Amino acid sequence: AARPPVAPAPKIDLKEGRASLNAAIETANQRVASNPLSDLQCRVWGPLLQSETTRVGDALVDWPGKKTRLERQVPIGFVVFLPQEIVSSGVGVEQLSDKGVKDMFYITTPGPLQGTISLGLFRERTRANLQRDDLLRRGVEGVEIRERLGPTRVFFELTGTTAQINTLKGIYDLNRRGELSPCETPSG
Repeated sequence: AARPPVAPAPKIDLKEGRASLNAAIETANQRVASNPLSDLQCRVWGPLLQSETTRVGDALVDWPGKKTRLERQVPIGFVVFLPQEIVSSGVGVEQLSDKGVKDMFYITTPGPLQGTISLGLFRERTRANLQRDDLLRRGVEGVEIRERLGPTRVFFELTGTTAQINTLKGIYDLNRRGELSPCETPSG
């Protein structure tokens, strides 16, 4: 079997190749530096009540940046409670009264705390911790603390260039509802 003739490899000019590579890198760097996406900033506007949401949404209609409407429940405090397992095991209002506990009630509302006994509602975690510590001193075992979530509120996540964010601040100044703050950056 005869082999077809092999063409000689083209000659490579290393100086010319290096110059082409450097020129390509410089062009790429200029494009990255002038890329408006590298200048993007993010702000969150909220929490907003339903009536405020419409007003803020209307104010943002002509804003040219990216708008994302988010709904989430906002923490409003903490509940100190006796879990359902402990209540089901026979610990009730009478036993708690015998230990000097005065402020308590059964939670019957459907949800994650149904069947528990509330031992106090607090706005601050430190106050809830003090209540739990006091109950432990009284001999009440198994007390837990959970965050209480309020009603669903609306937030707008707004992303834009520096100029767009400056325009956004002006829109916010005319419609001061909720707060306008930097987006949280994921920690890693």
